[in-house]
Amino acid sequence: SKENPEFFQELIEKFIGKLTGLGSLSLMYMGTCTDDDIEAIFKTDIFGFSKLCVIASWRNQLITEKEIQKFADSFESTKNGIFITLSEFESNIKTDATEHYIINDKKILLLNGTAFLEKLISYDIGVRTIQTYEIKEIDYNFFEHSLNDKKRTTHNRYTDE
Repeated sequence: SKENPEFFQELIEKFIGKLTGLGSLSLMYMGTCTDDDIEAIFKTDIFGFSKLCVIASWRNQLITEKEIQKFADSFESTKNGIFITLSEFESNIKTDATEHYIINDKKILLLNGTAFLEKLISYDIGVRTIQTYEIKEIDYNFFEHSLNDKKRTTHNRYTDE
């Protein structure tokens, strides 16, 4: 949040760490944190060959297509980026988190506040499990296989006597 940009930066680092599978401690991070945004390049493999540009904004205003274009133009070292806002994108911008927004041959994943929260939950960040449920079904193949083996074993036992 705006009151604690260090917390927001740590949250973004944890998120990218889970997203890449490296964990936040293994990420190589280069970036800046301002009153409104975090702009960073994360090296997302253990050798630092693969990079991901990220901007995360906690401004309480709509994000425009012009801002996304500016973000896409700002990174040269990679073709992949994530634009996170705790607010919303303009209504003409498609924000389906399963699809990338493509600008100048660069793929950018757009996450508004709701989509970002859903991703945090799916990566177990900021949540705790209080109860789990096991749902079981009968494995008919197991019983069919076991019964057929039992019939053969029983049959062989009787024929050997």
